[in-house]
Amino acid sequence: MKGTLKPEDVFIDDIGLGRGPSDRLKEMGYAVNGVSVGGKAQNEKKSKNTKAEAHWNARIWILAGGKIKRNSQLLQLAWITYKISTDKVLQIEPKQDLKKRSGKSPDYAEALMLTFTPQPPQPACGSSDR
Repeated sequence: MKGTLKPEDVFIDDIGLGRGPSDRLKEMGYAVNGVSVGGKAQNEKKSKNTKAEAHWNARIWILAGGKIKRNSQLLQLAWITYKISTDKVLQIEPKQDLKKRSGKSPDYAEALMLTFTPQPPQPACGSSDR
């Protein structure tokens, strides 16, 4: 079909509501990286979980000059707060707290964050002629 997108590397939160779309896209042969944002960070001495590690990786990339298309939805990045816990580990504000505070879900910021997960991408599945 003309004009159809052919994503090469898709990152989806694979817990809760994201599980269905993640499984379906895998069935359809797309290269899906299911991410459990509440999972263990690669460096547990620095980050509480995968979400904190990925947010920090995105922050480092942006501060180093990484470019993102100007988009009002990505202003959501400024909504996200973090703290350093008593055991000196980076922790991102829980999504429920952010939604309560802002009245909105940071969906676009989280989509960007997912692409910075430290886990290696899973091998592509299906054919390359999607």
